[in-house]
Amino acid sequence: MNPKDDIIHLRINDGSTFDTELKVIEACKTIKDMIEDTNTDTVFIENELITGAIMENVIKYCIYAYMQTGEDSVEDCINGNEVSDSTSLSDSTSLSDSTSLSDSTSLSDSDDEGASSYVPEGVTTLDTFLPEWERQYCDEIGIVGVYHHLEAVIYLNHKPLCDIFGKYFANNLRGKTPAMAREIFTNCGVYCGPPLSQEQIDEVKTEAFWGV
Repeated sequence: MNPKDDIIHLRINDGSTFDTELKVIEACKTIKDMIEDTNTDTVFIENELITGAIMENVIKYCIYAYMQTGEDSVEDCINGNEVSDSTSLSDSTSLSDSTSLSDSTSLSDSDDEGASSYVPEGVTTLDTFLPEWERQYCDEIGIVGVYHHLEAVIYLNHKPLCDIFGKYFANNLRGKTPAMAREIFTNCGVYCGPPLSQEQIDEVKTEAFWGV
């Protein structure tokens, strides 16, 4: 309905506003559907999972991904700043809303005996899962931020970002003991319930063949 160069005005639940091009933001299928359903260039996103900082990072990736198509460069309409393919994440707007794991409670191996970075044979590591730019993008957001961004992009129906955030989060859990994984989820605000007793663990191993 709209020409691809039309500017779309995004209004976020927390009061943040963004102006970006349709050809960039239509990668978010939920937003694309809103535009088509309402026949307007202003989209109100009232879902509490979507904050201004998260939306800014989503748009940043959309711009990057669009520029990889080989078409004309896209001007970043966030506050009139331009983003080029050579722009590093450290040079762009800081991801202040995102919490890196190092800022939260440390996950020391000494806290849980048996923790290691062991990766089972045949399992792809994070380095092979994600290209350098995407890995750096997630590193700057941080593991806790990635969890909340994943919740947001599931709502926005942006499949590539769902894949990127999902792989990054899963790979950061690999090699962690149950207690360390529990700590990561707790830092993400997820209630994991009380730890299993040894009796419950033994029962699971008995009943589930994969736990033996």
